[in-house]
Amino acid sequence: MRVDEGFRSLQAERLLLRRSRPEDAETISAYRSIPEVGRYQGWERTDPQGVREQIEEMAQRAPGEPGGWVQFSVEERENGRLVGDVVVDGKSLSEELVRAGLAHVYLIPPVDAARAARLIAVEAGARKQRLGVWATTRYKGPFHITSFHANPRGNEMDDLNSEYVRIANVSGAPQPLKGYTLLNRKGQRFFFRHVVVPAGYTIMVHTGSGEPRLDPAKQLQLYWNRRYPAWSNRGDTASLLDPNGVLIDAVTYDPQAKKVYPK
Repeated sequence: MRVDEGFRSLQAERLLLRRSRPEDAETISAYRSIPEVGRYQGWERTDPQGVREQIEEMAQRAPGEPGGWVQFSVEERENGRLVGDVVVDGKSLSEELVRAGLAHVYLIPPVDAARAARLIAVEAGARKQRLGVWATTRYKGPFHITSFHANPRGNEMDDLNSEYVRIANVSGAPQPLKGYTLLNRKGQRFFFRHVVVPAGYTIMVHTGSGEPRLDPAKQLQLYWNRRYPAWSNRGDTASLLDPNGVLIDAVTYDPQAKKVYPK
């Protein structure tokens, strides 16, 4: 049992797991009040005020802290819609999800070094056993595209950096990106300079201009320095190729279906 005071959120392909907030109470109450949903549950109260009081009471505890439950909300990353909640007792939720292969380590500075090392070690065990995501083709390479903002809100020309691709190092060890390329459907390429991504960390590639940030103590960021959008609002695919031209990962933006992930 370990207290996880640094937990903020955990992202998977389509979902975001975060601490529940009082404003979640109305939605949680709505689905908990459905007889089929609550049939085998032991909730004492499902009314909005009761749920709100539970959230506020559990918010006083850190995940893994002995003596009570901690509640988390599950929302869709694409639109922020709350679709469920999870209650955990006495364990680090992020660690347990990584252990089961249901999530990969996703570190955004500032990072607790000891906690990060523990998560990386747990992830190595799941990878070795090919559990969960580690049994899929998208996690065979050292890098994985975690976010593809091809069509951000508003006019991209007003802020080209609102377009970006976020790439995570899922190898379990520091990895250089030099020689890798990121390309769109038109074949236009971004060539990575010499930058090393620590295990579990991410790097963002923005379409516009800016000062590269290569210090892992902060969010790693690179800039394409384009004067026009790199990604089409009508649909596009972000493909990551290794130095030998081998496809490592790809994510497609479809304006009808939002994002399309390979099976």
